[in-house]
Amino acid sequence: MAHEEEYVKYMKEQAKGVLENIMRMVEKLHHAQTCNGGCPLTQKGIIEGLGYSYAYHNKDAIVKEIYDTPLSFHVSSGWTPAEEFFVPINYVIVMMRLGPAVKITGRLDEDGVPKTADLKYYDLYIPWTKYVLEEQEQEAVLEFAQHFSYSCP
Repeated sequence: MAHEEEYVKYMKEQAKGVLENIMRMVEKLHHAQTCNGGCPLTQKGIIEGLGYSYAYHNKDAIVKEIYDTPLSFHVSSGWTPAEEFFVPINYVIVMMRLGPAVKITGRLDEDGVPKTADLKYYDLYIPWTKYVLEEQEQEAVLEFAQHFSYSCP
């Protein structure tokens, strides 16, 4: 029993690491969008104090980092005949796979934009488990998910 509890704790730590990475990217993006070159932070101060790279002020580099982070993302819908247009209603962003795995799941609105976001973790012996997010974390995960396109051609 103690071994299982330690393993669940380890899996939660992996999900927390993914969450912390998402939070840092969203924080950097917000800073880059509002700073506009008038920031009192120097490059040296950013690197030493915050542990961030040069990209802290480069919006394009931060957006690229967001795009490059997931392993994959997928959409699904209800049952649709093969000859009909596919309208996605759910999405999954795979952040880590195998042992343990971490993903973001949620529902899409009518325009294909994420309206919900849940962070979940899993391993072979433990089912998908929702990572409980605080309000600020929930907002950051949803904003991260909204950077991707879920519409079908």
